[in-house]
Amino acid sequence: MVIKIIQAAIMAYNHVKYHCDSIDQPSEPVKEYWHHALQEQQDMMIKTVIFIFKNPNATLSEIHNNWMDNKKADGWIFGTWYDWERQITPKLIPYHQLTRRHQQTVRIIKDCVEEIRGISI
Repeated sequence: MVIKIIQAAIMAYNHVKYHCDSIDQPSEPVKEYWHHALQEQQDMMIKTVIFIFKNPNATLSEIHNNWMDNKKADGWIFGTWYDWERQITPKLIPYHQLTRRHQQTVRIIKDCVEEIRGISI
């Protein structure tokens, strides 16, 4: 199970990065692919992937709420801009208020977990 969690986290993180690059919209926190990402970024993706593995029927809104809970527990606050050092993010809002791009990010993560879940190891 641990291998699948790590595989899903790497896949999801890199797909989110690729998605942001493909729409020519720089991703604030996802500046590098997995192997060059900050440990905090990797840890947050792993927490999200674990939540999805444990809650396979979770809605996109529930997945986002779990992400928000983890960010807040780590000291992040809402702001209209993104600032890594000051732990400010504009994504600490209800799922339905997210931009379409950010909603798609949640969908990408869930889809990656579902893809990995179906692979036999």
